[in-house]
Amino acid sequence: MRSKNKFLSQLGLILFFVGALVGILFFAGLVWPSLEANFYFGYSGGADTKLRLSCPRIVTPQDKALVRAAVSNKVDRPISPRFQTQISGPIMQVIQSQYTIEPGQTIYPTWEVGSNDLAFGHLIIAQVNQYASYKTPTAAAACGSLFLFVPRLTGGQIYDLALVISMGLVVIGLFSWRAGRGDMTGLEHDQFMGMLLLGGIVLAGIILGTLAQWILGTLALAIAVLLFIIQIERRLSLA
Repeated sequence: MRSKNKFLSQLGLILFFVGALVGILFFAGLVWPSLEANFYFGYSGGADTKLRLSCPRIVTPQDKALVRAAVSNKVDRPISPRFQTQISGPIMQVIQSQYTIEPGQTIYPTWEVGSNDLAFGHLIIAQVNQYASYKTPTAAAACGSLFLFVPRLTGGQIYDLALVISMGLVVIGLFSWRAGRGDMTGLEHDQFMGMLLLGGIVLAGIILGTLAQWILGTLALAIAVLLFIIQIERRLSLA
């Protein structure tokens, strides 16, 4: 039989819950811009297809942040579609542009965004509408970025740090708690499985937020918060 190490198990529990909380806040910050992007500009009349559009997940003053579209010409002659781009801010920008695309070519129009384009204090939101052009249907999409007033670090560095800290603490905390429990009882086994489930949901939420899957990301956020509260309450009730 393996003896219990109370200090190790308590330390693991603290590390796990700190990591889970950081992870929940992290992926909530990733999901929020994509969620707002779907409602910020209101109904635009619909489009035949979804435009391939991407925004950086996190932006800081150190970044040169670009909203990027990808537009392909799949017909047998050059096309010159027009684009209308709307960018959030105290005064919303509306940018009209037009590009000529040769058959089989893909172009990548970009629009630079920054701190002058903030909505709700921490979001940058863009919507691009592509008009029809010779057998090429209309297309539209919206995306968003989380803006953080963090000195010296770029958005990519913040993303990497948040991912490593949250998942690192979850994994170290989980295995430290497991090692400290020694031979587990049935209740302790259930607690361990609950921690595994919470850690998995947090990781899934980070992935969904990174992929701008706001519907599933919002659902994962609600589940993660509920599981976090349940796990805390169970520990307090047994204290």
